[in-house]
Amino acid sequence: MSKLVFIHGWGMNSQLWQPLISELGEHEAHTLDLGFVVGGETDWTDITAPATYITHSLGTQWLLQAWAQNGGPDEASTLIAINGFACFREFTSAGALQTMQQGLAKNPAAQMAMFWRRAAASPGARFHAETDDLNVERLAEGLSMLATGDERTNLQSLKTPYLCLAGKEDKIGPPAAIRGQWQAEQTNWHETGSHMLPLEQPAWCAAQIREFLARR
Repeated sequence: MSKLVFIHGWGMNSQLWQPLISELGEHEAHTLDLGFVVGGETDWTDITAPATYITHSLGTQWLLQAWAQNGGPDEASTLIAINGFACFREFTSAGALQTMQQGLAKNPAAQMAMFWRRAAASPGARFHAETDDLNVERLAEGLSMLATGDERTNLQSLKTPYLCLAGKEDKIGPPAAIRGQWQAEQTNWHETGSHMLPLEQPAWCAAQIREFLARR
């Protein structure tokens, strides 16, 4: 049994992980919620403690930054990034991010609905929310990290084993962007997967994770 810590991406909460956690029921699962949308939970806070960290989207960039700021991960830790990236601004225009920031300030619910549609998140996903459920300040902070953050050097110097899982139909982190930031031999592709791989393909993700853990 492995200790798994799940960290979601921007505009979501830890409910994103429930299908995958269910698939990996033989392991000890914990979640770290970044506070973007109410309804998530955090039961893990020490990101330098030994564990397998499973991240999604911005959660990957967030964790790489947090590790760098806290002396790095424990040498026994591993990283599995799903639809993850180290630098969002490398493949997204400043204008697109500015439009998102303006939309969030003007009409948070409309901006988030637009993002969720582009990410291919189904309307029934548990992190969908009304304006009162959105932490607009935290969402704005997340957008700022997406617009300015660059953890590519920290990823390249990472000594802990890692795996990237990605979908070839991802509109948020497209294949060319993922290939530019992750080693090919450490990236597994789902032919039709979108940005919502943990929700769409939990059984496939779980199989890749089990195979990775078996090699450790």
